[in-house]
Amino acid sequence: MSGMMRGDALKNHVFQHIVQNRTLLISDTFRKQSLTFGSQTLSKTLSSKTLLLLIAAGSLCLALAVPASADDLRAAYESQVGYALHLLEAGRYGEAEDAAQTLVAAYPDAPLPYAVRGTAALYVGSIGFARKDFNRIAYESPDPATLYGEALCDLFAKDTEGAKDRLGELGREPLSEAQKSDVAAAQAYLALLTGDTAGAAALTKQEAGASGTLAAEVAALALSRTDPKAGAAALAHFLATTDGVPRVREQDGLRPLFDPAKPLEPNVLTPDLQQMYADRLNGSILAAKRASGEVQPCSGIVDLNPPQTLPARTALLSYSVDGQMAAMVSQPPYTFTWNTARVANGTHRVRIEAVDALGNALTTQTETVRVSNRNGTPARQLDDLGMMALKARLWSLLALRPSRKVAEWTLAQQYLTSGDKVNAGTHLENAAALDPAYKNGCSTARALFGPPARLLSLSAGSGNLRQIALTFDDGPSLAKTPALLDALDEANAPATFFVVGSRAAEAPGLLRRMAKRGDEVENHSFTHPNMNLLLLPEAESEIVRGSVVIQALTGKQPHFFRPPGGNANPAVQRLAQGCGLSVAYWTVDAVHYEDLGSPSGLVAYVLAHVHPGSIVLMHNGPEVTALAIPALVAALRAQGYSLVTLAEIAKSQTAMQAKTAPKMKE
Repeated sequence: MSGMMRGDALKNHVFQHIVQNRTLLISDTFRKQSLTFGSQTLSKTLSSKTLLLLIAAGSLCLALAVPASADDLRAAYESQVGYALHLLEAGRYGEAEDAAQTLVAAYPDAPLPYAVRGTAALYVGSIGFARKDFNRIAYESPDPATLYGEALCDLFAKDTEGAKDRLGELGREPLSEAQKSDVAAAQAYLALLTGDTAGAAALTKQEAGASGTLAAEVAALALSRTDPKAGAAALAHFLATTDGVPRVREQDGLRPLFDPAKPLEPNVLTPDLQQMYADRLNGSILAAKRASGEVQPCSGIVDLNPPQTLPARTALLSYSVDGQMAAMVSQPPYTFTWNTARVANGTHRVRIEAVDALGNALTTQTETVRVSNRNGTPARQLDDLGMMALKARLWSLLALRPSRKVAEWTLAQQYLTSGDKVNAGTHLENAAALDPAYKNGCSTARALFGPPARLLSLSAGSGNLRQIALTFDDGPSLAKTPALLDALDEANAPATFFVVGSRAAEAPGLLRRMAKRGDEVENHSFTHPNMNLLLLPEAESEIVRGSVVIQALTGKQPHFFRPPGGNANPAVQRLAQGCGLSVAYWTVDAVHYEDLGSPSGLVAYVLAHVHPGSIVLMHNGPEVTALAIPALVAALRAQGYSLVTLAEIAKSQTAMQAKTAPKMKE
């Protein structure tokens, strides 16, 4: 198990892993088995062997072969649970499902992996899977998160009595102050859902007049049922933001809908995506069941052997167990002697990666093994080894979030009742931006945005007018946009900015400055995705959210939509047109000169390629762009061009189309 390292790159690759994973180098005597990958046969050769593990100059020998302590097992377990929770917190739900399933397979007797997998299932709308997981562990581990998870499953199933019983049982458990607050908010919601307005108001009395919390939303909605005017004021306060930017994205998590027919909604709302996640989870569960029946148990010390055929350039094999680096071996036959006592009894995933002398991965293989040590630590004991921080994160994922779209829509109805159509329209647009499918929000938003755009798309204006439109994508940027605006001020030039809604929400002052200058502020999506890769509901949400933020900050409705990267198929173009937006492309793209050129090079490129009616695409950020603006504007004007906004270009194009349109026969 030792060999000469080949080159500094390999040495750096190996020792980086040593440092990051704190690999242990110890010798001892153990029983040994042999497990060959790439073969369906598990061969066992019992013997006694002393493993001498050393690192010498120019040689490498790594392995983990020490008896496992409770701390070792806890560290490995905590790491895997923490990673699965991290994936959920980051919204990487497919990966979270896989990680949770790996946990369940590795620790089938521990309750926490089932709670993690059940939470992942709730987030993606797989309620049946979630109920099975929470019910499985309810009697063995009736801790607060388990009971709360069961209550949520009851609510999804419209079993309000069952949910009430679970929450009542939770109230008798020792809870933190934050958990008590979450349970009280859920109980108040349940009271309002079942018609007990007074009970809901009593449970949220201390939260009345607050903003942003579920309890505050329940209090405001309860008040609106008894005193509509006061309720409208409470809802407006709940929705208020310090910067005046409407929140057009719900908090990730599980949200109440205040509707007895559909009490809760998962975080993933699109049916196609829900089905995809359900199929993925079901497939991984079935695969684990098949694997657990096929894999023979192993115990003690096991020799892990790679497939018989490896790439000729193989210089190193790395072994990882359940995602944690276990060993790296640099000499044929690349066998790793693994101490299975370092992991809990159960199913585990072993990954083998072949690496060349430059550190490049050549092949990867993953196999399943089942550890069964006579004196091994039962997996269920791991949940008693200081899991409080992880359980707190799990609880935080399960805790119900407020539903802003319900509050926005309800407040809009209050304004409509009082005859205030302007404020009603604003809040209906906000509700549609949060969820275009809620209460037919798409149709409502399209109506409020005005009639469909006359032009489906635009890439140039009339060639008869010496007009040029300078357009800037991807802002605003607090670090870079001010310099660009200063340059435009110096040149006394108008511009059209295509802004990303999420970035605009973080820099409202810059959008207001653009509007004050007389610039056009247009829609460049909300998060800057490739629109062609989105489902249509997701694409529509990107468009609506972007428009809502722009209108809130500038007081003007945008009229153009530029898809990131110019990626807009016909369906996306029609979505934008239905929201009153023409899809805007360009005539001259100066991006390469912005990134790699000089101000003078950028000016020369644009001058060489523009013609009357050109739309020039530049970006909101490169230093070269801001430095080039004064000279570019001066040079364009010297050639007789007038600088206009995109709306002026569109007017010339519309007029030209009207002149050339065929006359209808009488």
